[in-house]
Amino acid sequence: MKDRVAEHNKQMWERLAKAAMNYTRPFGRPPKTRAGMRRFMDPRARLKGVKLQGARVLGLAAGGGWDPVIFAKLGAHTTVFDISPTQLKTVRGLATRERVKIRLVRGNMK
Repeated sequence: MKDRVAEHNKQMWERLAKAAMNYTRPFGRPPKTRAGMRRFMDPRARLKGVKLQGARVLGLAAGGGWDPVIFAKLGAHTTVFDISPTQLKTVRGLATRERVKIRLVRGNMK
């Protein structure tokens, strides 16, 4: 039996992603330096002092894609979990362009 709520959620995010809503596509361009990337991803410095090299990071919902890419650029083993194939495709394209490896998983967070 299909999960109607999950299917509705997937369809909604697919529509938003295909309409290129601001929060479904990469926004801006992060700096090249490690410190600059951290500031771009974490402007309030909530992760200050957290060692990312070798850390395991799970991103729940892809968003515009920069966060998982930056985590990977900073040395984290990064996985993105999202219900939307289009959102995962966006992250895959960004990761390919930025030459980082990210594990992408499509599924329902329920």
